Amino acid sequence: RLVIVDGNFLLSTQGPWQHVKDVLDEAWFLDAVPEARRERLIRRYISFGFTPEIARAKTEGVDERTSALIRSTAPRADLAIREVG
Repeated sequence: RLVIVDGNFLLSTQGPWQHVKDVLDEAWFLDAVPEARRERLIRRYISFGFTPEIARAKTEGVDERTSALIRSTAPRADLAIREVG
């Protein structure tokens, strides 16, 4: 049986996430192209009704800090896949 779990903090070593990797047979990390990731986030925020300016501010603020935290967990992955774009 194959179960695919998607989540930003599954490889984290902090808080309630710290033991998730222990119950996974494998953990893969998708390393998204930064500019493509930012543009996807902006489009998503706009689809939620935010103005382009607010969407960009949210993406460049908290989302960039979160992205850095998530990227720091990549070494815990069994496989890292880099997006080509």
